[in-house]
Amino acid sequence: MENKENNVVNEVQGQENTEVEAKETKTFTQEQVNEMIAKRLQRERKDIEAKIEAERKEAEELAKLSEQEKQKKLFEKQVKEFEETKKAFENERLLNETSKQLASKNLPIEFAQMLKGNDAESTFENIKVFETKFNEALEKAVTERLRGSSPKVATVSGGITKEDFKKMSLSQQAELARKDKDLYLELSK
Repeated sequence: MENKENNVVNEVQGQENTEVEAKETKTFTQEQVNEMIAKRLQRERKDIEAKIEAERKEAEELAKLSEQEKQKKLFEKQVKEFEETKKAFENERLLNETSKQLASKNLPIEFAQMLKGNDAESTFENIKVFETKFNEALEKAVTERLRGSSPKVATVSGGITKEDFKKMSLSQQAELARKDKDLYLELSK
């Protein structure tokens, strides 16, 4: 009987949880969706127009320059693009190397982005410090878990004698059976 009541309570709680989850889901009307899309398109259009305007101004400036100045300006632009590409490549290479170093030291590679420095030396120093602190924290957590709690000393009869058990009312005996079934079985023999 009691199990059925618990099951009913659990089912009701489960239904309440799904109702709460359903309420948390946000829905939008078609009008709201259209408005969000329109705003996004407007932002994109502004960005594209700004890029086009910048290109147009650059083209006008180049048209005013002599052939030699045009070549110089284009060369400077290419050098700038090359430097940006090189910097991005070095950044990726350093991130890759950081991940390899972390993996070789059995450290989580998810921290690579945070540990990556401006150069290989600073990255290596960051990894050394992280390794030390990570291992200390890990050791502390393991020690704490292993420590646990000391085992409890079991009482032979839980402080209740057979005579005490015989003097108990049926409701008290039923309560004991629910709380400590082994003790109840031992005392009811």
